[in-house]
Amino acid sequence: MFAGTTELGRMFYTYNSLAKATRSGARYLSTLQDVTASTCGSPQISCTTAAKNMVLCGNVNGCGGANQPPVILPNFTASNIGTPANPRLPYYEENQPDQSGYVANPQGASFVDGGVGTFLRQGHLLSQPSAVDQRWLKLAPDNQARMQVPTLRNVDKRPYPDFVKAYGHNGYFTSLKEIAHFYNTRDVLPRCKPHDAGEGTTCWPAPESTDNMNRSKVGNLGLSDAEEDALVAFMQTLTDGFLPREQP
Repeated sequence: MFAGTTELGRMFYTYNSLAKATRSGARYLSTLQDVTASTCGSPQISCTTAAKNMVLCGNVNGCGGANQPPVILPNFTASNIGTPANPRLPYYEENQPDQSGYVANPQGASFVDGGVGTFLRQGHLLSQPSAVDQRWLKLAPDNQARMQVPTLRNVDKRPYPDFVKAYGHNGYFTSLKEIAHFYNTRDVLPRCKPHDAGEGTTCWPAPESTDNMNRSKVGNLGLSDAEEDALVAFMQTLTDGFLPREQP
């Protein structure tokens, strides 16, 4: 319980850390004439390293050592960024009993993921009935629809180049460019319906839920298309190296 209390306190304390860190990295990259240059800064270091340092440390020279600032990341918060519902999810159609009588999603197409708030109210969806801790229940309204913020480490790592990754709590976004564009324009572009022409580029479907929606750090960032691309380029630098799998 003590550990849980500590984590909840840290969630509120570090709410904006990841957004601020990635913004610093994007702004730094946008000042470079050539983001692919081998060296940057003074003293000269790898441009990739400099960009990583901006996000992790807030400066290009690094952190964590003597006379250097602490590491900014990771982020342990939860946030509702207003992601639209993902109609591609099979879960919306799992509203009929299986051979054992189990119904995975009684609400069918009307299901709305309540995130942390629903967990605090009802416990785990797959562990019903779950005991609800009354001491945490009062925090549910302020956490409704908020989802745990994922790490950016390996955010673009994939088993092969053509593998399609999914982003957001429900996998609505299928590229880093798309989710960066959403962060930038959610509240700027007009609303449209799923599968409408222009969805994801010139318009966005309504959020799955507007409860506790993040309006201060998401929706109207004022970034240009080139700045969105620079942010994506930065996130792609956060992929770890790995060894090829041994073949039998």
